[in-house]
Amino acid sequence: KLLNWQNTAVTSDIRALRAGEPVCKAEAITQADYAIRIPDEQPEKLAEQFRAFLDQPQITVVKKTKKAERELDLKPLMQLRSLSCRDGWMEAELRLAAGIHLNVSPALVLEAFAACSGRTMDYVRVERLAILTESGADFT
Repeated sequence: KLLNWQNTAVTSDIRALRAGEPVCKAEAITQADYAIRIPDEQPEKLAEQFRAFLDQPQITVVKKTKKAERELDLKPLMQLRSLSCRDGWMEAELRLAAGIHLNVSPALVLEAFAACSGRTMDYVRVERLAILTESGADFT
């Protein structure tokens, strides 16, 4: 029931794949894993650019909140878990800071990458794989 309700409550571009009762409080969330897929005629070149972007000593962005805007260094808040190319797609798995106090959206990372590389991201597929606690345990 919850999954059906979730999928009818959001736009057709967003789809919930699973739902469950949380095993701990929301305050315990510290990270989330995402799969990012970007189509490209030269996915290997795109992957090289993405790795170079992530290898910068600092990745400064402006994060907008309801109350204000602030500069934020994404570098210590994300970790590349894997990077590969397949069938015209660059595929990356990222672990990003998540939670009540600090939440890094994959869209923020992709906007920074687009600005840094001079690319436009016409189509990107983002899938949240897991929500994790500080110990690395699955939140759901």
